[in-house]
Amino acid sequence: MAACCLGPPNGEGIPGAGGQAFEAALGLQHTDWKRMRTQFPRATLVVAGDFNQDLAAKHYHGSKRKRALLEAALRDTNLVPLTAGQDDPIARDSAPYACIDHICMLESAAWTLLSTDRWPDTPAPMRRSLSDHFGVSVDVSSP
Repeated sequence: MAACCLGPPNGEGIPGAGGQAFEAALGLQHTDWKRMRTQFPRATLVVAGDFNQDLAAKHYHGSKRKRALLEAALRDTNLVPLTAGQDDPIARDSAPYACIDHICMLESAAWTLLSTDRWPDTPAPMRRSLSDHFGVSVDVSSP
């Protein structure tokens, strides 16, 4: 199994307002995901990180446009956001918050999502801790 770690562009010179920096970073990452799918066709691709965009049933953070771009990029590379919709452990357990840090896996019949979780087990993220975000995790099974 091969592993590859890729980071977002530094965003220098790209305005954050209007989602331009988000779109540029997502475009580069989408290209990387497609390249990795081609280069390592038998590997299980897992993409996890701060997407700065919710995928919850009820809007929390980001925009409709950025959400549509993210969903399209994930669909195009057959990535399933395991922390989205009804499986969002933050929206489910700590509304009005929702996941913006997602865990995505290559769509496959070889795994089943068992559960998603968030920490700390508090109503809101702990702003003065190591991160101002909840941590998220997924539990998947494979045959």
